[in-house]
Amino acid sequence: MKLQFPCDPDFAGLISSETFSAVLENSPSFIALVQANGRIISLNQPGCALVGFKSADDAIRRELNEITELTSRNWWTDQVGEEATRNNRWIGETKFQNLADGTEIPVQVSAFAVKDSSGKAIYFVLIARDLRDEKKLMSRLSILQKAIDSSNEGIVISELKGKDAPVIYVNAAFTKITGYTLEEAYGRDCRFLQGDPNQPNLVRVRSAIKNQAPIRALLKNQKKDGKEFWNELSLAPVKDEFGSTTHYIGVQRDVSQERMTKDKLFQETQRMQLVLSTIEFAIFEWDLVTKKVIWDGQMYHLHRVRRSEFPDPVPGLVARLHPEDRERIRTLTKDVIAGKTVPSTTYRILTDEREVRHIRIQARSVRDKDGRTTQLIGVAWDVTQEMRAQETIKEQQAKIESSARLAALGEMAGGVAHEINNPLAIISAYMDRLRESAVIGTVDQEELLFCVNKVTHTISRITGIIKGLRRVSRDGTDDPFEPTTTGAMIRDSLAVFSEKARSAGIKLEIGGDLETPLDCRVVQISQVITNLVSNAIHAVQSVPVRWVKLMVEEKDSEIFIRVSDSGPGVPAHLREKIFQPFFTTKEVGKGTGLGLSISTSVVRDHRGELSYDATAPHSCFVVRLPKNQPTNKAKAA
Repeated sequence: MKLQFPCDPDFAGLISSETFSAVLENSPSFIALVQANGRIISLNQPGCALVGFKSADDAIRRELNEITELTSRNWWTDQVGEEATRNNRWIGETKFQNLADGTEIPVQVSAFAVKDSSGKAIYFVLIARDLRDEKKLMSRLSILQKAIDSSNEGIVISELKGKDAPVIYVNAAFTKITGYTLEEAYGRDCRFLQGDPNQPNLVRVRSAIKNQAPIRALLKNQKKDGKEFWNELSLAPVKDEFGSTTHYIGVQRDVSQERMTKDKLFQETQRMQLVLSTIEFAIFEWDLVTKKVIWDGQMYHLHRVRRSEFPDPVPGLVARLHPEDRERIRTLTKDVIAGKTVPSTTYRILTDEREVRHIRIQARSVRDKDGRTTQLIGVAWDVTQEMRAQETIKEQQAKIESSARLAALGEMAGGVAHEINNPLAIISAYMDRLRESAVIGTVDQEELLFCVNKVTHTISRITGIIKGLRRVSRDGTDDPFEPTTTGAMIRDSLAVFSEKARSAGIKLEIGGDLETPLDCRVVQISQVITNLVSNAIHAVQSVPVRWVKLMVEEKDSEIFIRVSDSGPGVPAHLREKIFQPFFTTKEVGKGTGLGLSISTSVVRDHRGELSYDATAPHSCFVVRLPKNQPTNKAKAA
């Protein structure tokens, strides 16, 4: 039997049925002979396996509609058979259904009409190709394409042709970074982005391309508009099944901003290191999770220990720590680990030469996403000279305050002589009176008691004067806080001035809440009151109406002691200066200019305030003190 395939170049000529049968059986594709009505005449074994027939005999005389997916059942009768007859062939896609397991199989079908000598189609040859693997591959490629297109990094693919590698693909990110579209980049050599041709990293890139090896390099490239940008390029060759490079895939990332930030950070780091080296700052890190402490070289230098001897710096610190500071630092360490505080303190170390050095540390915390402190980063520096300078200043200040007290004593010396001489004269007079009565033998018991009471009262007056002088002259800086009353303290202070005020025609008045209890260093607050009263007496000596008043007022947890006088007051332009050291409004030789400055410091140490009340009708200084102070301590908190 001879079969003719007219007008089809792929099947031109005549072939024997034996040859056609050999093709049917040896082809891996679905090949069937079908009548015009869609009935199967013959089906090869791969075709039977594809659609679920047990054998070729099982397929004969079955309809194509039986193996066609439900929605495509009429594809042969409605379209394919007629078109294949008219055009001798039909090529398209449909879906078969495996009769054994119901699986849908996408296929590409080629249908060829076999006609007799009169041109009538006597049967058709169907060749179907299973598209399942191809569909999966296309789906995977589609996903990859979407991933590439949505990437934030520029991707460029070039094809290796001879010595050149023209671009065949770029993604949207490449266009965004460089300004070049796929149409503009297509077919061009990758060197069109090169920029400076003398970049050191270009030598590495060219060498990698020559050796068909992957490379990652930082290049300065050029955009379409001529602007330069830093490109972090990753270049990898793509090889075929024979190991030959066919393409290159380049991934580029614009790191210009990152590079600028790194450069700026580097510059800032350089400046910081310069500053730290100049002022000898040291840096430490403390990991609160692992309990590990890291020191830089300067920290070892500050603590006078060698890194080789103490790779873990904690033992080195403990070995050098001053015994008096160990318990405090141990407590601080526990508080830091418990998250209660961040260290900011000063401690002392002892060198091998038994020299005391003072180290100050300041740290900042690093927190995790839950807000917990996980790390401390801090600096340390040597403040030995600063501490020694403070000690020197403290010693000098003590000497100055002592000189001020002595100056005040000298200023009051004349008045003190009157204060004591007058009571002594009274005592002498009463004793003469008793002596005369004893000589004539007429001592009256009532008169004796009268004279003794007068003498006792006068002696108490002298005792008060001496007590006041002792308070003015003594240094009470290290005295503990003790309870007293404002009235007792004020009366003792005024005893020093009572005779001086009386002789100058100055009226001294006290009033208010005099029995209010108060915690203070009695000597120091007495010296403050004495200084303010002394200034007030000096201020009113040249005015017609002369008085000095001390009023005590209690408000909530505070005491207010107001010292006012009838003098002219402090001019507005001098009110800011009167509390400064060595500033005085008195004549030369009449004052040191330290009284108000020292008094301000004393009141501040008591957690209070000394101020001038500019709203008062007369000159008025106000001492504000808390009623309660930390007790049994040499220093206020």
